[in-house]
Amino acid sequence: MKHILLALLTLSLFFLACKNEKLIKPNPTGNAGDILVVVNDSIKKSNAGQFIKEFIQQPMLGLPQEEPLFKLLTAPHREFDGQLMTFRNIITININPKVKKDSIAFYKDLWAKDQSVARIISPSKEQLLLYLKNNEIKLIGYFLSAERKRNIDYFKAYPNAELVDVIKKDWNLYLAIPNTFKKNKSGNDFSWFSEEGPVHSLGLIIYSFNYVGEGTFSKEYLLNKRDSVLRINIPGSAPGSYMSTEHQVKPIYKTLMVDGDNSVEIRGLWKVEGDIMGGPFISHAHHDTLNSKVIVTEGYVYSPEKPNKRNFMWQMEAILYTYKKINNN
Repeated sequence: MKHILLALLTLSLFFLACKNEKLIKPNPTGNAGDILVVVNDSIKKSNAGQFIKEFIQQPMLGLPQEEPLFKLLTAPHREFDGQLMTFRNIITININPKVKKDSIAFYKDLWAKDQSVARIISPSKEQLLLYLKNNEIKLIGYFLSAERKRNIDYFKAYPNAELVDVIKKDWNLYLAIPNTFKKNKSGNDFSWFSEEGPVHSLGLIIYSFNYVGEGTFSKEYLLNKRDSVLRINIPGSAPGSYMSTEHQVKPIYKTLMVDGDNSVEIRGLWKVEGDIMGGPFISHAHHDTLNSKVIVTEGYVYSPEKPNKRNFMWQMEAILYTYKKINNN
C-alpha cells in the first residue's frame, strides 16, 4: 500500500512539475519591432532571402522620415538555441524537398511568454520565393498585430485610472490611457491628453461633430473638420499659431473595424501653422449612430531629435484600438 501511495505521489509531482514548467516560460528578448529570421545561408543568399530582407524592412507608411517597418536579424538553424529561442518575434524557414507544398504555421508563446512565431516550410527556394510574395501581407499583419497587442496589454495593466474615468464620463467611451499621460483639457465635444517627455510629445485627441450623410466619412470632409477643430483647440507656442494638417503630403485613407463597427483611418502629417513643429498622426473616425455623430479618436507624435517615431506611433495606434463604446442600458 505504501508503495502505491508513493507511486501516486511521485506521479502527481511529475505532472505538477510539467504544468509549472509551462507556466514559467522566460520573458521574451529583443526590442519592439525586431524580427529574428532563422534561415540557412543558402536561402539567405537566394532571391527568396533578398525578398525576406525587403519586405521585413519596407518603410513604415505615414512617417516624415523613412523608418523600416521592422528591424531584421538573422541566424542559421545551427545557432538557433538558448536565448535566441526566446526572441519576441521569430520566423523560421526550412526547405524540405519531401513536402508536396508550402505551408505556414503561427504560434503564440512557443518558447517564451508573449512570443510570436511563424514557421514556413517549402519544397524549394524557387517555390519559397513565390509563397513569400503571396503571403507577405499575412506575415506582416501577424507581427504588427503582435506588437499592437503587447502595447495594449501593457496600457491596460498600467492605466491612468483618473483619465480613463474622465473619458467614460465625458464621452461614454473606454480608452486605455497610459499612466504617463496627463489631461490638458476635456469636455463633451473636445478632449486632449498628452505625455511630455524630454525629447518627445505624444498626444491623444477626442472630438465629435454631426453626421450629415455618406459624405461625412470622405477623406476631404474628415480632414476639413480636423483642421477646423484643431485650429480652435490646440494652439502653438507662437502667438496666432495652431495645429493643422500638412496637406502637401497626401494622407493615407482606409476603412477598418474597431469595436465591431466600420470605421475610417487616416494617417498623415501634422504641422503647426505659424511655427516649425510637426510630425505624424493617426486618426480613427467612428459613427455614433445613436446620436447621429462622428467621434474621432486621434494620436500624434512629436519627436524632432531623430527619426525614431515608429514605436511612438505604434503606441498611439494601440491606444486607439482599445476604443470601446460603453453600454449604459
